[in-house]
Amino acid sequence: MKLKPFSYALIALLAFQGCSASSQSAPRIGVFGLSSQRISGAESVRVPGVSGFSQVSVLVTVDVDGNVTNARVTDNWFDGDASAALAAARQWKLRPQSFDGKPIQAVGKITIEFNPPEIPPDTSVPFPTAAPEDVEITLERTACFGTCPDYQVTIRGDGKVRF
Repeated sequence: MKLKPFSYALIALLAFQGCSASSQSAPRIGVFGLSSQRISGAESVRVPGVSGFSQVSVLVTVDVDGNVTNARVTDNWFDGDASAALAAARQWKLRPQSFDGKPIQAVGKITIEFNPPEIPPDTSVPFPTAAPEDVEITLERTACFGTCPDYQVTIRGDGKVRF
């Protein structure tokens, strides 16, 4: 019978397809809300020359292990160099993503914020001296649009607290 050579050819073909399917990379799928999957990595960077707060959107590709393999700026609301944001984005570690129970390469946007450099206090100005009973610190929160309460807390230097 001539089935024996045919069956060998069929087995070889199936084995080849099985090997080639396992060597294919995971599919690349867009994921909304990828920032919420962050495990580690800086969400903001301090950049000299920033006078206020700004941000940049970065399109990232994440491998099946949660590592960022590619990053590029998509929206830049900062007029300066975004290389610090790209460097921060490349350091992110995210939860590995899956689709239909199979690992995928996730593609999505994350946001990196630019913060101005900290302004150190002037150490040449002496701290004012006063009696503890004359010192009072007040924190006041006003009502907002929604459900947040308004309150006031005052702490005095002699230890008394008024709420």
